[in-house]
Amino acid sequence: MKKHTFYRILGMDGFSFRWLRAFLVAFLIFTLLSIFSATAEDETGDEAEKEEKNVDVRVTELRARISPQLEIVLPSGNIYEHFVTNFNNLEIAFNLSFSVLGNTLGGDITFAYPMNVLSPSLSFYQQLDFENYFQPAISGSDLTLVPTSKYIMRKRGFTLGLSYEVLRDFHLVPAFSVSDIFKGSLTENRVLEDGVDIIPQMGFVYDSVRAEDTERKPIFTGLYAETIFDVRYRNEFRNPIEVNNRNHLLLSHNWRRTWFFEERATLTYPVTIWDKERASFYSLGGFHTVRGYEEESIHALRFFLFSLNMEREILNDREVRLKLFKRQVRMHQYRIFFLFDSLFTQDRFSLEAPVDYYSSAGMGVAFSLSGRQRTHFQLRFSAAQPLTERFAPIIYFRTSLFHFETQL
Repeated sequence: MKKHTFYRILGMDGFSFRWLRAFLVAFLIFTLLSIFSATAEDETGDEAEKEEKNVDVRVTELRARISPQLEIVLPSGNIYEHFVTNFNNLEIAFNLSFSVLGNTLGGDITFAYPMNVLSPSLSFYQQLDFENYFQPAISGSDLTLVPTSKYIMRKRGFTLGLSYEVLRDFHLVPAFSVSDIFKGSLTENRVLEDGVDIIPQMGFVYDSVRAEDTERKPIFTGLYAETIFDVRYRNEFRNPIEVNNRNHLLLSHNWRRTWFFEERATLTYPVTIWDKERASFYSLGGFHTVRGYEEESIHALRFFLFSLNMEREILNDREVRLKLFKRQVRMHQYRIFFLFDSLFTQDRFSLEAPVDYYSSAGMGVAFSLSGRQRTHFQLRFSAAQPLTERFAPIIYFRTSLFHFETQL
């Protein structure tokens, strides 16, 4: 089987990185235009408020929308983009990730229709890895990385989900996923894996995170906790592979409106495994797991991650007035922050296996650009360094547009 045969299998006939670069550039331009057009929306909102100031309004919910959101990681060149839009009551969310050096591309689109206590959703996703030189494999009871010839991987599918509000802040979130997986060697001309995963799951979510001081600056406090169980089958329900459990905890609070703390804890492990050859493993490292380590540089069968962010607001009430794209904005909410990540992993099935430990620390700065009313654009620059490796910090850059809306 020739190389181009695998590209046809992936549905990428005529695929060009020139087109990919053009798409990314257009996406980033669209993000910047969305950011600086937000203040224009604020001005029209002021006019509407003046016209309706005599109308009694009962506010039942304050909603924080974070869109668009852009993340860039250096020197690896990873780019993450998140954007949300609405069509009447239908919410559409786009996510895109691209690694320049890793040569990977992934994205998803989610359609959600929030109602009173029920919120159905439908997601479509696809992930592509164009060249990789390590084939993860489970040998006996151990997870190993086997150097191999270059291979290409494609994963695509859909998820049908539902959120049901049982009590205030507490939801049941059942879901059903179908994922088509293909992996092939480009030099040995053979298929390494080809199949369909069927994954029913049940989750429980508690979310009491609330926005504060939305007129002046974005501040969030509260508790978010979720636990999810899923069962993975291969091709049909008669071929079970494993049962997995994922737990995530986030606590955000502030002290004297000056110090801000955020603690995160994640625990993921297999409950039961029937098919060891196809058992799940986790590739960790990077912005969303343990910062300071390269993306997917740490592999584990189970892991526990703890992250701590401490932020200190400085130059209180100091503001700089700017005029961007003919709009007046305020530069304020200057912060310095410190981060610390601890990761515990096991690469064997036995719970008595040795535990590997990874840790990193770093610091950064942040500030906000605010338009009128409840629109804030936040920029964050940080660097993180593994505590047990040579000095080679990784740089992170994130921008987030916060817009607060009231729902009746």
